[in-house]
Amino acid sequence: MTFNNKDKIGFTLAEILLTLLIVGVVTSLTIPAIINDIRNKDLEVQNNNLRSILLRTHRQIKTENGGTIDGLNYGVEMSKKLNLAKNCIVKPQASGCWHPAGVIKIRQVDGSYKVYSTSNYSYGLVLQNGIMLLLGSSILNCKDRTSINSNTMACYKSTHYYSGYCTQFLSDINGRNGPNIIGQDIRVIDVHDNGIFIYGDKEPARWYSERNYDTYTANAWLSGGTCYSPNIYTHTQY
Repeated sequence: MTFNNKDKIGFTLAEILLTLLIVGVVTSLTIPAIINDIRNKDLEVQNNNLRSILLRTHRQIKTENGGTIDGLNYGVEMSKKLNLAKNCIVKPQASGCWHPAGVIKIRQVDGSYKVYSTSNYSYGLVLQNGIMLLLGSSILNCKDRTSINSNTMACYKSTHYYSGYCTQFLSDINGRNGPNIIGQDIRVIDVHDNGIFIYGDKEPARWYSERNYDTYTANAWLSGGTCYSPNIYTHTQY
């Protein structure tokens, strides 16, 4: 009995290698996108958790203080209402309630990232769900105010804060996991007597009200001022 090799069906080595190459290329293009999509959905869930927690806590504090949060130490009052895993009244970075200095970064207009200083925050809380909060420890003075920037190369000279601006704090919605970048896992929260603004559904805005563009130039970004582009950063009111 004889066999005709011409009747055999198969693939050459070259065809197999080409197929594997194509599969590899497609995989390398799709897997990062899938991973990024999963990460973004996880962050969205945590952001919603944060929003729900802060709204409930803010309302409780305000109600128990006669309809205002003015005159309170907001960090201390929050610590009384939250389900905490850890409470760091002093040195939150060293005590494990926040990241070490120099870890948090903010995107610049040229696409690079610079270190975002957290030296003005002194009170750290870690929730049972892993969300980390970094707050100030002073008594609130809630009123309309204008913040003046003395840096001549900054993106703004002054910013008018409306509606009883009280304080600002940070949150890491995925705890100790990275990338530790404002607008991704780090949220900036502005506290007003009448509510809370969470910056960072996409990326945070430096301003939410009046803007002064007198020194808003490319050089201002590159000189190291803490500036955020209003074109690529957004905020959401809650």
